Amino acid sequence: MKTRLFTAILLLLAVTAASAQQDNIKYSGTFGGTKEGSDVILRSDTLTYTLTYDGTLTISGRGVMMNHHDTYHDGGYLRSTGRYPWESYSWHDNWIKSWEDEIRKVIIDPKIYSIGRGAFKNCKNITSISIPGVSTIRDSAFYNCYSLTDIVIPEGLSDIGNYVFAGCNSLTDIPEGFNLNITSSGRGTFSGCDGLIEVTIPDSVTSIGEYTFAGCTNLTKVVLPQSITQIGDGAFYNCNSLSEINIPEKVSKISESIFARCTNLTKIVLPQSITQIGKAAFKDCSNLSEINIPENVSRISESTFAGCTNLTKIVLPQSITRIEKNAFIDCSNLSEINIPEKVSKIEVEISGLTTRSPFHNCTSLKMIIWDAIHCKYNGKSALFSFDNVHFGDNVEYIPEYFSEANTKLTELSLPKELKHIGKYAFTDCINLSSLTIPDNVTYIGNSAFSNCYSLTNVTFPQTTNMDTINYGTFSNCPHIESHIDIPEGITYIDEKAFYRCDNISNITLPSTLEYIGEDALVIIDLSNITCYSETPPIINASALSISNGCQLNVPCLSVGLYATDNSWMEHFSSENIYGINPNRIYLKCNNNNYGEATVVTPADCNSDKVTIKATPENGCDFICWKDTMGNIISYNNPYTFSITEDIILIAEFIDNNPRFFEIELMPNDPTMGYVSGGGQYEEGTKVTIKATAFSGYEFIRWSDGNTNNPRTVTINGNIVLQAIFSVREDTYNVSLTSNDETMGSVSGSGEYGEGEVIQITATPNEGYAFLRWSDGNTDNPRTITVDGDIALQAIFESTYVPPVYTVTLTSNDETMGSVSGDGEYEEGEEIEIFAIPKSGYSFVRWSDGNTDNPRTITVTQDTALTAYFSDGRTAVDGTSVSGGVYVTKDGILHIEGHDGEDMSLFTADGALLYEGKVRDYPLPQPGVYLLRIGGETVKVVRP
Repeated sequence: MKTRLFTAILLLLAVTAASAQQDNIKYSGTFGGTKEGSDVILRSDTLTYTLTYDGTLTISGRGVMMNHHDTYHDGGYLRSTGRYPWESYSWHDNWIKSWEDEIRKVIIDPKIYSIGRGAFKNCKNITSISIPGVSTIRDSAFYNCYSLTDIVIPEGLSDIGNYVFAGCNSLTDIPEGFNLNITSSGRGTFSGCDGLIEVTIPDSVTSIGEYTFAGCTNLTKVVLPQSITQIGDGAFYNCNSLSEINIPEKVSKISESIFARCTNLTKIVLPQSITQIGKAAFKDCSNLSEINIPENVSRISESTFAGCTNLTKIVLPQSITRIEKNAFIDCSNLSEINIPEKVSKIEVEISGLTTRSPFHNCTSLKMIIWDAIHCKYNGKSALFSFDNVHFGDNVEYIPEYFSEANTKLTELSLPKELKHIGKYAFTDCINLSSLTIPDNVTYIGNSAFSNCYSLTNVTFPQTTNMDTINYGTFSNCPHIESHIDIPEGITYIDEKAFYRCDNISNITLPSTLEYIGEDALVIIDLSNITCYSETPPIINASALSISNGCQLNVPCLSVGLYATDNSWMEHFSSENIYGINPNRIYLKCNNNNYGEATVVTPADCNSDKVTIKATPENGCDFICWKDTMGNIISYNNPYTFSITEDIILIAEFIDNNPRFFEIELMPNDPTMGYVSGGGQYEEGTKVTIKATAFSGYEFIRWSDGNTNNPRTVTINGNIVLQAIFSVREDTYNVSLTSNDETMGSVSGSGEYGEGEVIQITATPNEGYAFLRWSDGNTDNPRTITVDGDIALQAIFESTYVPPVYTVTLTSNDETMGSVSGDGEYEEGEEIEIFAIPKSGYSFVRWSDGNTDNPRTITVTQDTALTAYFSDGRTAVDGTSVSGGVYVTKDGILHIEGHDGEDMSLFTADGALLYEGKVRDYPLPQPGVYLLRIGGETVKVVRP
């Protein structure tokens, strides 16, 4: 009967528990499963779910969770596996609300190994997820789970889809275990996770997927391990709070848009392993002010630095061969850039009739350092506006449209090796004032200098490798000086070459000229043409438009030929044609500031005599005439001679009142280095200037492009130069310390470049000496080559040699005891001395009254001490009275052999304790006492 009752109770409890558990379940059911059709695309397993009233969703079963809206074909119809039971959705423009907002915690059966696409998307109240057996998480599985804070990635997880944790704003760190063993990770894994502030990627991670942290707007710092070899496109896109990040040495590519719109990023150092920088990599990094481009990068990709409005300077490495469109567009504070030698193409964005330079809207651009030897554009207007350009010595080719419509350019110095100037290269540079064409130029393209309204001085070489002055080369340059000399070698002057250069009054044409094209010399004020061609060049009917009475000067023997040439006679009358000596004289000055040389009387058809004159400026004197080899031709001035061939003469002047000019030198950044050599110097002086970089920085070049350092300059006018310094790319830390700063100091610590040779010094203070460095080296000063981080300590020691004193120890009675510790010791040394009593005796005190035993003393002088011993009862100093005097262990003074005599007992400072007949007397406390008895006085010690 009792057994049956007990069984009934158990059944009742079980039913009650099951009922209670069932009562706690709010929703339950199944989902997923394979749908049989003619073409099943994906299949999943049937799983069970329950949601309790506390918000815990438990998913049970085995296998694969369905994907959101997977489809399959069934009898020709495309059907869907449906939705997750907790998922709200839109149906015929109506929003069907489900219960995803009620889920607080998710527990997934360990036997389930795949979470479906979008499984918990927009479940904004989930805080905790348990996925112990999962190996695959499909796309957007936890997308916008705003409240998720607790999830541990299982060890078996190997495949993560796209945007799995995107928008999980409550995550403050990467989930524990993430990516430790993951072999495949999709894009955007943590994109939009605004709760991430600082992230440290584990050492085992080798790659970061595309857009992994994109839009993490509160992320300020990311630490990447050296194991990283690849970072995907847009990995940190729009992380607008990110201020610092390191790029590991094994990374070879900066991917597309990787840091685009990281508006708080101010500086980034790229390792030398980088060989490629992708499109828009740093686009709209509006606070980026400094960046290094590694030496192995070959191109600046499209929009790489577009919108970097705080970027003021950038140094492109010599490895660069191509600059793509929009590379630096809208870098409004970029003031200087170099174009390296190997750059062969600069891309221009072409949209219909509109073209846009890679430097479009770089409104602060002041200096272009152009070293590209042979560079072309793919369209017009690759560069728009800059104040100055410095061409490298080896530049041979200036591309078409190089500086079209650059209103800021006022001066132009073309390189000696230049061969080609492309069409429209400097057209509409309305403030360009002077131009010298180098000797080696073989081609100047159409309209290369057209519409340069301020151009006043154009100097050609006396002979040239060009054969043509092309269409419109100098058209509409109305202020070119009154005389222009076309060089020997030119055979063809094309249409509009000097059209409306109305300030030219005198033009000289070479003996090699064969053709003058339409409108080539339509010059309103042209009054004198000298043509050395013996055969009249072919001249277009509209080639000339000249003033009445314009004079034509031709070789003496050719006057008749020109006078009978109909094309020439359309513009000249025979009385305006004059014969000239066909031999030409070219005059130069050693310094145009010192004077000028002119032809006073030219040779003519009747005489080959020519008279030339050198006129010095005030304070200057003429010295002589020289030829181009430096040979003195004559000291006469004026100088008359016969001319039988073309000749070049140079007037040599000297300044009797030497002038002084100033060299003004400055660093581009005084925190990076300093300059020396500036000051005021006499004209003609050769001065050495030097730029010295501080630790961690390096000198790049001077502002005029010269890279010599130290550099020698010759003073012939005021000079203003800026030394351009930059952060040294590979720097290491040298840390020096002293073993004791009171003994000495060290110098030479700092940041240094790899391979830099530096000197370190250990300086001892007075009374101390340098012993060695912590690595055993004893050199001081010491020269080291920096090949990594270095930490060294200087070891100093004292040079003080203390005097030696003798400590002498004796025993009052060697039968009672001995002493130990005497000897010779250095001043200041602490030693221990011992009084060693023999059996039946005890130590009483030292001769100076001290009772410590053993005893520590500091040696300051020669010292002699005696140890006093007594038998086991006596505690006196060796002076004894008749009989015995001793102190018992309990402090009783006992006197033997003096019964009936008088005694007096005093303290050590003379206070009377007892006076009367001899008796035992209790000494009040340990110490020294004086006993007088029988006319004798002894010291008594109570230990």
